[in-house]
Amino acid sequence: MSDFKFYLSKDSDKAAEYIAARVGEQASKGSKVLFLLPGGSAADLAVKAAMLLIDSKANVCFTLTDERYGPPGHPDSNWAALLQAGLKLEGAQYYEVLRGLSFDATTQAFDEFLAKSVDEFDFITGVFGMGADGHTAGILPGSPAVQSPDYAANYTAADYPRITTTPKFLSKLDAAFLYASGQNKHQMLDTLEQDTDVDVQPAQILKRAHSLTVFNDYKGEEL
Repeated sequence: MSDFKFYLSKDSDKAAEYIAARVGEQASKGSKVLFLLPGGSAADLAVKAAMLLIDSKANVCFTLTDERYGPPGHPDSNWAALLQAGLKLEGAQYYEVLRGLSFDATTQAFDEFLAKSVDEFDFITGVFGMGADGHTAGILPGSPAVQSPDYAANYTAADYPRITTTPKFLSKLDAAFLYASGQNKHQMLDTLEQDTDVDVQPAQILKRAHSLTVFNDYKGEEL
């Protein structure tokens, strides 16, 4: 990783503008961009950044960092939550993970899409959240996804049946944007600066990107 920055950011609009400017710059050069969107606490920031890119008609395709398996549009779906948060995809390119297939078939289709994306897209980026346990995307500490040899993996966690991008795919990121807010995540932000085993803190994976920008309420220069 060549660039790792923390920004103290209490204004999600500024953070969204920062992300959209970075990604839009790549799209304006003619690069085909894949943009990963999260569920959870980072969803609102991701939607704001995505809508800025869609409104500017940037050449961007959207998909998820991870999904909770079930029928398309089910109440716990990350995709459904993004749409409810204001994501409007009319005229945009996107890949929706849930498509009415079995758990394994859905995962395989997502894995195949990601494998093609590595070859077809010039710039791969996304917004990620981090849990108080250090997880990112759907990669929980100690989960099978940590050691998966594929680009997408599935497993049944204590809370949801999960489908997620894996360290193998996230290692292909050109730029990662991490959002973490709340006192219960401050220790994990400190840990992120250290070299910690990915199995213990999966968010360490994001340091494999060419650049990682961390927006948070705890440390760094003010955005």
